Amino acid sequence: QVVSSETHDLASRQNSQPGRVPGMVKRTGRSPYWVQKATFLYLGMVLTCPAVPLLFQEQEVFSFADFSFPNPPAFNWSLPEANSGLLQETKDMISLRRNARGLTAGLQGAGVKILVIDGLAAAVLRWAEEGSPGHTIVVHNMAMSPRPSFAFAGVPVDGTWRVRFNGDARKYSELYGNGCASQASVEIRGGRAVVCAPAASLLVLSMDPSSERGASDRPVLA
Repeated sequence: QVVSSETHDLASRQNSQPGRVPGMVKRTGRSPYWVQKATFLYLGMVLTCPAVPLLFQEQEVFSFADFSFPNPPAFNWSLPEANSGLLQETKDMISLRRNARGLTAGLQGAGVKILVIDGLAAAVLRWAEEGSPGHTIVVHNMAMSPRPSFAFAGVPVDGTWRVRFNGDARKYSELYGNGCASQASVEIRGGRAVVCAPAASLLVLSMDPSSERGASDRPVLA
């Protein structure tokens, strides 16, 4: 299954299609902050779900240029520099999905379990093979307010889980709030966790492979 937030059909405003995500959100009267946040929350869901992610041209550089038939717009080569932070955010999420550093193998597997949905926030467990290292937790906070004590249970491995990605980091955009920046790791005991979830952002956590191999784990689907 292939999933995407933009395609050549959806990114066109022809035939009653919504157009690119940034433009669609902007037309609702949202602030520039929320336009960026909604766009990259959506993209983050695509890149962390158990399916094949598809990115559309210029999506990685926060383009507002709607696709058109039969003459699509040319690539805007000023955007990679103008939106370099958002481009880096996309690169970092792709790196996590590819398990480029060997720390997020769970994002490459088909295993998925929703640990909790609480209002506009959710925690999702991803894994490649049950009983093998690489479990990854993805926290989605789709609300405009942070969740400083977002709790969930059902994590199969206790220990220190490190924050691999914080979608509110100021390095990605000067509009971002840099929320929960001091949270480098989370201690999980008895399968229970309490994390700081920044506003309108994605959070990705995993254990160091050496630590996870040395820890006892519970069945994921228990």
